[in-house]
Amino acid sequence: MSTRKLQKRKILPNDSIYNSLLVSQTINKILSKGKKNIARYIFYKSMQNIEKIKNENPLDIFKKAVDNATPSIELRTQKRKKGQISKISIKTKLERRNKIALKFIINSAKKRSEKNIIQKLQGEILDAYNNTGAAVQKKEEIEKSKSPVNNNKKFISKNKKSKNKKQKKRLKRKKNIY
Repeated sequence: MSTRKLQKRKILPNDSIYNSLLVSQTINKILSKGKKNIARYIFYKSMQNIEKIKNENPLDIFKKAVDNATPSIELRTQKRKKGQISKISIKTKLERRNKIALKFIINSAKKRSEKNIIQKLQGEILDAYNNTGAAVQKKEEIEKSKSPVNNNKKFISKNKKSKNKKQKKRLKRKKNIY
């Protein structure tokens, strides 16, 4: 067993303008090649543009957009017996759901065809706010594939039953020995 101490999780500070943890997570997702000032500029400029277009608080619009893009489950791959690989849906915590939603929004913003990243991010946030756009489509695709949840439950229950049978056999053997 390792004698190394467990590292404490770093607490991400809130951003300076909106005082929101979600905004600072988004800035870190936009970040590329360590240039955080550029990532901040991109995000804040797109929020200013959203405020000009909608005439509302841009933070509320952004939070609503993230809520619209958050999936309730996450698909993970799992290896089964004989090398079979299958996707299994798992319920996730709120933090993880928000991170997935931010990833959807930023990746789909990068794939858009506008001139610069500020307009791309602004357009994707507004589309997610209106329940349209690529980020919301990704969420809906994941939610449609909820059917593997049942397979996952069956798979887990079969394994539990087989373990219980094995334990009973071991107990019988021990009784026979003594």
